[in-house]
Amino acid sequence: MNSRISRKVIACGLAAFALVLASEARADMPKCNDNTLTGAYGFTLTGWRIPAPDINARSARAGVGRLVFDGEGNLNGREIKSHDGTIIPVTVTGTYHVLTDCTGTANVLTSDAEQRSFSFSIVETGEQVMAIQTDPGRAVTVSFTKQRSK
Repeated sequence: MNSRISRKVIACGLAAFALVLASEARADMPKCNDNTLTGAYGFTLTGWRIPAPDINARSARAGVGRLVFDGEGNLNGREIKSHDGTIIPVTVTGTYHVLTDCTGTANVLTSDAEQRSFSFSIVETGEQVMAIQTDPGRAVTVSFTKQRSK
């Protein structure tokens, strides 16, 4: 009889432990949506344009700017970009979509008719965003930081 009670106590203990682990795992799961990105973010981007991978033709790409996310999947902003050292100020409009795991995609159009697509990951509960341009012939990364007034 004591062995039955011991087995039941062990089984109950294991079940309780499993429930604790399951609830901790759910608590650690990010829960993001379009509203996770709301407000203004400063950003820098760097990388290369690679028009044909089989030839050694590269052009440098860099930029700095500010984007405002409306929390409903729309964005707009300004960028000063450098294309091989030629400085070009542009405005940016676009859309974005955030998945529950805090990754997402964005599509933007600049005032000089450049279309760009990105994949991104949100970190620090929306304080930072890391992105990569996903268009063919581009090797560009972007880092966003939430702007806060003081």
